Amino acid sequence: LGVLVIDGILARWSSQATPIVASTVVSTPMARQVAEARGAHFAETLTGFKWIWRALLSLVIEGEREFAVGFEEALGYSVSPVVRDKDGLSAAAVVAEIASDLAREGKTLWDRFDELCVEFGAWRSTQRSIVRTGPDGHARLVQAVAEVASRPPSDLAGRQVEDIVDYRTGEEERPPWLPNTNMVVLAFDAGRVIVRPSGTEPKLKVYADLACDDESDLVALADAAVHILEI
Repeated sequence: LGVLVIDGILARWSSQATPIVASTVVSTPMARQVAEARGAHFAETLTGFKWIWRALLSLVIEGEREFAVGFEEALGYSVSPVVRDKDGLSAAAVVAEIASDLAREGKTLWDRFDELCVEFGAWRSTQRSIVRTGPDGHARLVQAVAEVASRPPSDLAGRQVEDIVDYRTGEEERPPWLPNTNMVVLAFDAGRVIVRPSGTEPKLKVYADLACDDESDLVALADAAVHILEI
């Protein structure tokens, strides 16, 4: 739904200023693809709307760049600068307007999403959790992320790991809405796996995103990631 909101808002963009779209690292890569293809300035942030809005406010330049939309994978949307947080009511109104416009063309939201998949690839996403309780639970989760960063796999489910992004260090080379955090990204051709501890629960979160036609390919990638992280 997030990519439909981004696509719909940018399709109706009338300002001469460049639209700004902000989304989190763990949100679908399709968000960036759609935003940049529509001419938007895209910002990637840590999880949470405090980071999304920090980016949006920092990037606004009067007459040059304006707020368009903020989105995160946990079904959060910000579609108006009046509410600087996720807001389901205003987002629902925007989705209804997008659906109404599509209906006049004889299309549904699913039809439009299918068109976006043809244009950008059929991105699929899933999330897994590894729970570790007890007095040493948190330490074990932190250690699991450290081991992935220091000894990353060469491949997962037959897909070669092409790049590793370690967000535990290097904040001086990133914008202020991407400070150091306990998160590692394994990047593949048309896919990725992100590993980070939950900020509220004793568990390791594993996000898998893959542009593929078969859901089983995504499942295999997520299963392989969980297997190497079992601690």
